[in-house]
Amino acid sequence: MWSNEQVLLWHRHANAIKKKFVSKYCSVVSSGTAALHLVGKSLKWSSKDTVITTPITFLATSNAILYCGASPSFVDVDPSTFNICPKLTENAINSNTKAIIVVHYGGNACDMNEFLRLKRKHKLFIIEDAAHGFMGKYKK
Repeated sequence: MWSNEQVLLWHRHANAIKKKFVSKYCSVVSSGTAALHLVGKSLKWSSKDTVITTPITFLATSNAILYCGASPSFVDVDPSTFNICPKLTENAINSNTKAIIVVHYGGNACDMNEFLRLKRKHKLFIIEDAAHGFMGKYKK
């Protein structure tokens, strides 16, 4: 059971993050794994779904996909950034692909313009795993 002080602290953190990112909603969870699992559940991933991601990250990214019953589909990284390669990602998309989890690895932001293009073209969800890049910047 959470104490009133703990609940108030979590609430303050959520409000600070909402304010920083000018967001209407924010959920604070116990870990990046929990956050990714929550996303997969909210998007209703199932056993017939695949989610594209990179193998160059902590296990939480692929485990969250597996926790929801979906299958991870791994795409290689750009050797200059260690981020998932947009071109290889597009080649991996198929009719079972429901989402792409990009990982902003080592503080380097992924090429989000390219991933947003893929999102629109293929009608997919893009999830940003920013555990390595929280508060980082993309094109200023």
